Amino acid sequence: MDLVNIIEKVRHQHVYIQDERQNIHKLNVDVNDEIDSMIKSVWIIKNQRYICDKLHESHHQLSNDPINLINESNKIQQADFIIGHKKFGSNESLLSQLLQHLRDNPKSISYLLFYAEKECTNFLDLLCKIIISTVYNHCFLEQDKISLIDMMEELIEIYINFYDDLRRHLHSKNSSFGIVYRHFCDEQSELKTFYRLALTKPIMLVLSEDSLFLDIDSNRAVMRFCQEERQKHFGHENTPEYEEKLNRYKKRTIQKMKYFVNNFIRSLKDNVMLFHNHSYG
Repeated sequence: MDLVNIIEKVRHQHVYIQDERQNIHKLNVDVNDEIDSMIKSVWIIKNQRYICDKLHESHHQLSNDPINLINESNKIQQADFIIGHKKFGSNESLLSQLLQHLRDNPKSISYLLFYAEKECTNFLDLLCKIIISTVYNHCFLEQDKISLIDMMEELIEIYINFYDDLRRHLHSKNSSFGIVYRHFCDEQSELKTFYRLALTKPIMLVLSEDSLFLDIDSNRAVMRFCQEERQKHFGHENTPEYEEKLNRYKKRTIQKMKYFVNNFIRSLKDNVMLFHNHSYG
């Protein structure tokens, strides 16, 4: 009798375990489907944002046709995603190995971008976008961001060895670092949230102040006013009244600048917790 009970319990346990395994398998399938859906949505959003940037630039560049850009955006929205092995067959593993190799060797990509600056200037922006999309997965995961930062560090090292005026090159439109960094910042939703929360109030406070210039050099600040405004605020030049008001203006400017700076610092400290999960160093 005891043996029969044991067998019955084992059978029930087996049925229970099988049922749980099926539930876990179903949950894994659902999670993978959600991840695939998120990745597809991210791809569409990032590419449409790229098109929007180009559409904005079309007001200044005749090379970008707004109609073509809008049509391209619509095509992206209707994109049909194909599983890799169905498109590339046995070559899918080779492609994955190539992308992984590039990801594990940031110096290779940094040199690619460095020489692309000289040889493929018209293709540079698109090349940076393709690299961020394929190699770094639009910074979808934390490791993607860290890998991209490693590559940017390698690119800076190359710049240091090749350019005497590093600042000037970083600000030029043909700087691949500048393009990659712009795309990187666009991928950081938490960075935009931080900017909005940390900087909006301090900036609005500065903008809401009176029209007097905040310059540490009071003489230079005064010269920014026209003759009528200068006389209105400080009186006639070379008079005791003028010197007294100028000194008061200088002290007031220093106090205000100190107040504004402290307000910026306080706001940055209050919102720095937005980066508590990020350690890129």
